[in-house]
Amino acid sequence: MLLWLLYVIFWLPGKILLPTKVVNKKFIPKKGGVVLACNHFSNLDVILLQLNIGRGLKYLAKKELMKNKFVGWFLKKLGAFPVDRGNGDIAATKFALKTLKDGKALCMFPEGTRNKSDSNELQDLKSGAVLFASKTSSPLVPMMFVSKPRLFHKSYLIVGEPVVFNFIDPNRPSKSELNEAVAKLSQIMKNLQNSHLKNIDN
Repeated sequence: MLLWLLYVIFWLPGKILLPTKVVNKKFIPKKGGVVLACNHFSNLDVILLQLNIGRGLKYLAKKELMKNKFVGWFLKKLGAFPVDRGNGDIAATKFALKTLKDGKALCMFPEGTRNKSDSNELQDLKSGAVLFASKTSSPLVPMMFVSKPRLFHKSYLIVGEPVVFNFIDPNRPSKSELNEAVAKLSQIMKNLQNSHLKNIDN
């Protein structure tokens, strides 16, 4: 209930301050467990996605963001769960798997951290999003912000077709299988961004 109240409060200011156009939103399943894998520019990405995706989202957020009690409370109401990025966080893993098994949408930033450079290019990806999708037999939907969101400038979020990774053992993919899947996801995400930029140039 509180999530929807926050949605109503922030929807209009968000649309005015950070207008975002979602391209190919039809590729996002309206129900069922799904991993949404997106590039990451700023802490505002969480709010932008929550306002524009069209269904409630769950996230894994670095625990450092939860140090401030109000910010931590707010992020948790937005669906965030704290994760210790420096160690194997069993609680965060269980949260992610349960989210998907319960038929909910789990949004992840596979770059692992924000892109703080002047470049909009995708950084190297971690394997978590692929692993969670595989372990729960969930589709993975790649998404890309074309460029860093700026106040009063329209931002574009490009959504790709769902991807299903077929490993010999979904619970224990080999290192080579996992590396290949991550490389495939990285290329798909880069292609989403490049195809949109080409359309603009034409």
